Amino acid sequence: MITPEMISDAKSGNANALLAEMEPRIQRAVRKFGPDAPDLAQEARVAVWESIGVLRSEEPAPCAAYLGIIIDSAVRTSRLNARGVGIGVAHIFSRALAQSEGDVDAAFELSQRKDVFGEKRLSRNAAEDAREAWRWTTSLDTPFGERESTLYDVLPMGAHRETPENQHAIEQVKRTLLNLGPSKRKILILAYGLGGNAPLSDEEIAQRMGTRVRTVQNERARAKRQFAMYFRP
Repeated sequence: MITPEMISDAKSGNANALLAEMEPRIQRAVRKFGPDAPDLAQEARVAVWESIGVLRSEEPAPCAAYLGIIIDSAVRTSRLNARGVGIGVAHIFSRALAQSEGDVDAAFELSQRKDVFGEKRLSRNAAEDAREAWRWTTSLDTPFGERESTLYDVLPMGAHRETPENQHAIEQVKRTLLNLGPSKRKILILAYGLGGNAPLSDEEIAQRMGTRVRTVQNERARAKRQFAMYFRP
């Protein structure tokens, strides 16, 4: 729980305790909004640090609520930016998502309104690009179901367990993998240990496939986007 002392210390330059207290909130935002982008948690930490100076109160409840908004905004914006959306467009669409309570189609319309965003409103093409990027949400890392397990977790090859409630997801993931090209399918299988072995790093996959690490990283990113497009829960 955030305390007035944590807030006071943070304003004085010692934010370690406050950042540690907000870390679970940061991790929840990352799991919810963009687990497939690697630097989201750090972006959220930076956003919290930069926001400390504008905290007007040392009351824990309003500060926690404000920092929660900052964290969600930072994660949404960074996730869109990581998927090729310019930072300015990502920031506006992130704000539109917040105002539309996560409804991506409502955010698409809202982000284009001059009465809401003034001259910073998005063009239809920019809003469309941001909407499509945001919809790339389903991947093997994405939270699935009420317990926030992931699609990787429900695979018997990944979690070494299979239950009746997971069976539908398991079959859907298997069918989706079959829709990918051989190279993309192999990279996902190796990266997530879906063949019954331990997951491999990008370096290990590159060595096994006889290619460059950067090639593996690019192909894995494309594979996960295609997985997101094909997967239907």
